[in-house]
Amino acid sequence: MESGIRLLKLITGETIIADVELDKLKKNATLKQPLIFSILNKSDGSVSMMATKWVESMFTTHKIKTYHIVANVQPSESMYQLYTESLEDLENESYDYSNEEQTKQDEFDELVDYMRDIINDTNTLH
Repeated sequence: MESGIRLLKLITGETIIADVELDKLKKNATLKQPLIFSILNKSDGSVSMMATKWVESMFTTHKIKTYHIVANVQPSESMYQLYTESLEDLENESYDYSNEEQTKQDEFDELVDYMRDIINDTNTLH
């Protein structure tokens, strides 16, 4: 089993890419910055890949047992490049939670307005 940037197939069926480091006895693997790729089918018929963190956590390193790894292969050049670019994008991303909260408030306000309209509509059965 090899170390370095590797494409891993896990017993869960997940395919991830990470910087893998094996312990001396090769019983545990440390996964640094593991990403999982999702295939997105766009409405125009095209396909793209999106990278996300394997585990949504503040930690970027995870340890797993090596028997959870079904396959450990070197990624293609394009997958390697996609991995490194995705890491850069994820590191540079600063998520604006205040915008998300405003969106939730706007959706709630729309729902309240809709419910008021229904209640005031005498033709609606309740």
